[in-house]
Amino acid sequence: MLDRFKQIAIALRCFKPIALLLMLASIIMVGYVLIGKSGADDYYLIPSILTALWSFSVFWSLHTFPSIPAKPDKSLGFFKRVFIRIKRFAYYVITIIAIGLSLTIVVFTIRALRVWSGDFS
Repeated sequence: MLDRFKQIAIALRCFKPIALLLMLASIIMVGYVLIGKSGADDYYLIPSILTALWSFSVFWSLHTFPSIPAKPDKSLGFFKRVFIRIKRFAYYVITIIAIGLSLTIVVFTIRALRVWSGDFS
């Protein structure tokens, strides 16, 4: 599973700057709506928050998963294999956190879009 995430992150690494720019633009939009023009343009607040969450999730995944170490070979020394296994275990924990975060964002997205469509339809 880790190797598959590594392959996907390496294949999609060209989207990392796009995700970062999208995240920064949506955070600026949230700040503008909350501080700049309170009440007038709050139509874009929920989509901007959702865009910031999703782009942060994509950027974080594309930044984290390419550096997963390969499975240890028998040719390596004992301590190097143990160290690589510990690193891979840490990445398993990070993967579980990333999956949980994604599921949480999906639930939040569904609820936020229901509120947004109910308020502005």
